[in-house]
Amino acid sequence: MSNVGVTDAPLLSMDEDLFSVKPYVTGLSSFINTCETPMTISIQGDWGSGKTSMMNMIKENMLDTVWPIWFNTWQFSQFRMGNGLAFSMIDVLIKGLGGKKNVLSTVAKGVLGFTRKVACVATDAVVGGEAAGMIRDVTTPTEDVDVAQEILRLKENFQKLVDEKLAKEKKNRVVIFVDDLDRLEPAKAVELLEILKLFLDCKNCVFILAVDYEVVTTGIREKYGDNVSAQKGRNFFDKIIQLPFKIPVAHYSVSKYVGDMMSKIGISVEGNDNELFTALIRTSIGFNPRAMKRLFNTYQLLDFVSRGTVMNIPNNIRQRILFTVVCLQTGFEELYTYLVSNDVDAQILQELSGTGDNDDIFDEILPKDTPVNMLQEKRASIQRFMPHFIKALQIDDDETVSEEELRNLRVILKSSSITSTNSLETSAMEDEVWARRNYSKDIVKSVCDKLQDIDDFRVKIPRKRDEKGMLPTFAYCCVDRQSANGVKYTLSFYVDWSPDNMIELGAELARADNHSVQEFRDMMGENPLNMKKKPAFWDWGGYWYKDLMCFNRNDYTIEQQIIDLIRNIVAGLK
Repeated sequence: MSNVGVTDAPLLSMDEDLFSVKPYVTGLSSFINTCETPMTISIQGDWGSGKTSMMNMIKENMLDTVWPIWFNTWQFSQFRMGNGLAFSMIDVLIKGLGGKKNVLSTVAKGVLGFTRKVACVATDAVVGGEAAGMIRDVTTPTEDVDVAQEILRLKENFQKLVDEKLAKEKKNRVVIFVDDLDRLEPAKAVELLEILKLFLDCKNCVFILAVDYEVVTTGIREKYGDNVSAQKGRNFFDKIIQLPFKIPVAHYSVSKYVGDMMSKIGISVEGNDNELFTALIRTSIGFNPRAMKRLFNTYQLLDFVSRGTVMNIPNNIRQRILFTVVCLQTGFEELYTYLVSNDVDAQILQELSGTGDNDDIFDEILPKDTPVNMLQEKRASIQRFMPHFIKALQIDDDETVSEEELRNLRVILKSSSITSTNSLETSAMEDEVWARRNYSKDIVKSVCDKLQDIDDFRVKIPRKRDEKGMLPTFAYCCVDRQSANGVKYTLSFYVDWSPDNMIELGAELARADNHSVQEFRDMMGENPLNMKKKPAFWDWGGYWYKDLMCFNRNDYTIEQQIIDLIRNIVAGLK
């Protein structure tokens, strides 16, 4: 049996190119080989987007023409080194050029003169005994340091080392890779950039830095105060960085990668399946390599688990739905939690995709205090994802979601919760609210189905929470009608399971045209449904009939009684 799981190790060479980025690597390598020096290039991208892999491939592509030196700030920054981090970086560069102890001493004095202090916190395990001892030697100088002279001397010594190394190795330039700068505290990243620019701005040197513009501007504010303008931050970035290069995530050849990964993790890809899987990834987590690796690892674990927990679903359908659920879980945790915790039906899926009657389902899913702009953004993201989600559930060629397809989804959702980062536990009160909601919804759905012979009744489920954040527990059976005198209105019957374990039936009649509220009331009269108990009238233009009927929860004739009453009311309308 082959090994499973996908590691997060960066790629080391072009032979491992997963996303067909060779043209970008080749182009950037050609630029580095021929550009004027000194030159500083930033490799920009989100965490996990492939910055280290890109730098590794560039390094491997230029070994015949350049002398590479690699410094990983992440390995050093995990120790609280203070200003010693800058010294450690320069120490690595000097040693990479074959520098001796006397050069290292000059470097240390230059760093000291610039910062006025180098904290002796680096241990032998971090920077080595020689370097650690050098920090101690220069931490307490016995005489004033001429900063300008020390910086000039440092640059001269560094340039000499560069020239000697290139002549010895028969290379045309030194390329210095500084990785994981964006993992440092932003102010510390800015400090390293300053030292690089001030000390090591030498001919025949190209610096390639893994750092984002946002990290630099944040570091500028942290170091020099919040009053530093955005333009000054941009000016600093432009002064340090001569060429910004953004990781081309949007242009990754993802389809081939997805197909290869599907084969590796044992999913059979048929017809347009690869296109579907690619669309699910694109609209849920995007094409960030690290996020995709996590997605595939999560799927493989759940695949092992679901083989023993999911029965009576063909293997290819189980795998496809499971992968779709993992995309949902990884990309939309709040929606995933909602679907796992509730009785999923076709109407909910339609509303989520933007094709249902209700557009306020997101108020039910997302926290009450979600900012409006974030609510809109999440709504749009979910609506882009849901058509692909619904397509992945299909076991036939139609575009609707059948009961069998819903059953498959419910079973697989239930078995997937072990990899969710959200707590799926609910309080007793929440469980009771959902039980009442689901009961009301089931009654109304059944009633609507059995009233289709007299009119086009539809189900409506209120989603908006009240001021206390609680969900309503009732559901509506609605129909649009027009009176004999031409007034358009919506007639709704609501079912609610009350806290005292009784089932209540009420009705609403609301205006649905351009008549004013008073015109609507005058034309419809005081009691448009001709009930014994007159309704209340709301100032927005609606009648409310409370408690038309009340049933004991255990009465098995509830549904039929509701149907009979609605039929009588509709038959009596003018």
